[in-house]
Amino acid sequence: MHDPVEIVVGKQNSVADNIEHRYYMMKERDRYHAIKRILDFYPEIYGLIFCRTRRETGQISDKLEKEGYSVVALHGDLSQPQRDAAMKKFREKTVKVLVATDVAARGIDVKDISHVIHYNLPDDIENYTHRSGRTARAGKSGISLTLVNTRETYKIKQVESLLQTKIKQSNIPSSEEICEKQMYALMDRVVSTPVDDEAIDLYWPVFYKKLKDLPAEEIVLKFISMELNAFLDYYKDSGDLNASHESGGTPRGRERAGGKGRPGGRPGRRESGGFNRNLSGSKKKFFISLGEKQNLNKGALLRLVCSETGIDSNHMGRIDIHSRHAFFEVDDQVANKILPSIKEGTYEGKSFEVTHSQDTGHEKKKGKKKKH
Repeated sequence: MHDPVEIVVGKQNSVADNIEHRYYMMKERDRYHAIKRILDFYPEIYGLIFCRTRRETGQISDKLEKEGYSVVALHGDLSQPQRDAAMKKFREKTVKVLVATDVAARGIDVKDISHVIHYNLPDDIENYTHRSGRTARAGKSGISLTLVNTRETYKIKQVESLLQTKIKQSNIPSSEEICEKQMYALMDRVVSTPVDDEAIDLYWPVFYKKLKDLPAEEIVLKFISMELNAFLDYYKDSGDLNASHESGGTPRGRERAGGKGRPGGRPGRRESGGFNRNLSGSKKKFFISLGEKQNLNKGALLRLVCSETGIDSNHMGRIDIHSRHAFFEVDDQVANKILPSIKEGTYEGKSFEVTHSQDTGHEKKKGKKKKH
């Protein structure tokens, strides 16, 4: 073939005009809490959550399922019968949310998907259009929601460039907004529930005997409270998960050390009394499967450990960052808080594990070979 010509019908990498695109910004440690708030804010959701890795997909799905969310996972580590069973549940709407990787979700064609949630943006940003295109089919509208941390705003700009449109930043729902949305959803379910007169007639004497002394208004309030109390208790005194752009937004830029309102200055600095010091007394050493390749520095590791475990930075000792892993020391008196709080997790979309270090804390000494 000579002088081939590419013919493109429509725009490349375009998505339907009837998809609403929004993103939420939070600290990386709050990513999982943010996805729960979004799911609670959309009680009638029938959607997809996209993760980057098989491991993350399984972890997020397992955690959500254990906390009572109607989800099922779809990823490459599942056998074909397990994948078929997961898709059957989702197609039949036995579950409301499918948590999937990009590869496992290829070829999925399911009607009436209302939301696509990007738990992490894809490594290949062009996959954003393929993910989002699972909603808003057959002329219906849909919503594409993205979670980004404070260092990933550059990715939103890449998506905007790809779509040639601006993506609106939304606030992660507050506890009040979630409870209000849940209340309206409950009312909708009550109004739309059909009454089985035959069954009611059978049990009416029991109902009447139990409830006859209560005013009708109080009965309604009790039924509403029975459904909503769990949300009210869970979100009581919950904080604001929204973060600002101030913490950074370049692909390789280092996150600022410390944080607003943190007493005692910025723990990420290398001043005396900082984190890279030898602790007096007994200490424990831990291994974490993150390093420079995952954009981890000493200040970021310090904040990660302290924020997830609640220990004070004064209890942190020497930190050694390597290419793909790191070591950190903590006072023996607080070492028991580490693994229960941060045995595994995600950092900037990368899964990690923390274990007791088998290293004694000393680097291997290079000695001269003995001459024979």
